[in-house]
Amino acid sequence: MPLKNVKTVKEMYRAGTRPKNKKRRRRIWLIIILLLLIISCFSYGAFKKASTPKSEIKQAQATYKKIDYSKKTQIFSNEIFEIELPATWHTLNQSSGSYKTYSYQSNSGSDGQIIQIFVDTIPVNFAVNKALIIKSQGDKVSVESPISDNCTAYTKNSANVGQYGAAARWQGVDFLCDMANTSRNVIGTSSVDGINTVVLKSPSTGRQSKLFFTDTANGINPDYNTFVSAVNSFRMK
Repeated sequence: MPLKNVKTVKEMYRAGTRPKNKKRRRRIWLIIILLLLIISCFSYGAFKKASTPKSEIKQAQATYKKIDYSKKTQIFSNEIFEIELPATWHTLNQSSGSYKTYSYQSNSGSDGQIIQIFVDTIPVNFAVNKALIIKSQGDKVSVESPISDNCTAYTKNSANVGQYGAAARWQGVDFLCDMANTSRNVIGTSSVDGINTVVLKSPSTGRQSKLFFTDTANGINPDYNTFVSAVNSFRMK
């Protein structure tokens, strides 16, 4: 009898208790998996929050551009040529001396900038402080170089010190440097046609003319762009 009871207990253990343990382990594994999922979701959310840069979006303020009407231009025209200059400029009386010149001056009292154009009779000994190299394009010119520095900086010859018309060269083109007046702001044009000379042709008459452009500014900060733009706009009639 005792042996039979023992066998019965073992059978009961195998038949009843073991299946209950399997269910319990399944529940434990499910709980573990759920906990892992919760931890994973929490970790991902924390990582995303930490890795996202903080930014603040602000509405940009509207900007308004003020138009400078003083930069408007006008065409100055005569029987020989036309040229475009700032609208605030005006013509000066035409020279009646040895040279036929046309002069234009700014209305600003601070710089007194003057652009002068010599026609046909060119002052070949006229010395300048800075050079602008140009090239003939028939009835107009093209600017071939930036305006040079003060020529005294690169015209180094002891024989030229204090000389008014020292031989100088900029961008391979000859001109005359005013070594005697190092502080002046006088720009002059030169070309391969000659010192202080460019030869243009009238499209209406076919007549050729020699021209020389100068710019003189007495202000502290002269506007050289005005001179370059004016030369670029020049047209023979």
